[in-house]
Amino acid sequence: MAYPCGVCSKSTSGKYAIQCSACEKWNHIECINMNKDALKKIENENRKPDGNRWKCPYCTQSEVKTREKEPTLKDLMDRIIKMDNKMDELNRKYDEQVLLNKKLSDEIINLKQQVGVLKREKNYNDQKLLESNIIVSGIPELEKRKLLML
Repeated sequence: MAYPCGVCSKSTSGKYAIQCSACEKWNHIECINMNKDALKKIENENRKPDGNRWKCPYCTQSEVKTREKEPTLKDLMDRIIKMDNKMDELNRKYDEQVLLNKKLSDEIINLKQQVGVLKREKNYNDQKLLESNIIVSGIPELEKRKLLML
């Protein structure tokens, strides 16, 4: 069966070609700048059960880029430690806010109670002041400066 070349897309039938072990595409050895001796060495290596498998330049390049981007275990541990420290700080701040909210709620309750007590005291005092008021009738009203002294 003829497969298209992964580089030039022409049929690999009847020509020297090699299959990539990663993407499984066939490539003409000329298209990937490989000679017949190198092809034979790779074919012999591929026959061994524990032999290295050949990868095309595209897959090799992709693999290298992937490895470069992979963080190391130390990097991951450092990130976890930083996140753990941030989480501890956030928990501490949250606990502080909960405590502050509790104090403010208690203070609001106390102030509401004080306002209620003060309103009752004011009403009581207003009633007491009204008890001492005298209503006089039958006396004509005079200007402010000419009030009678009682």
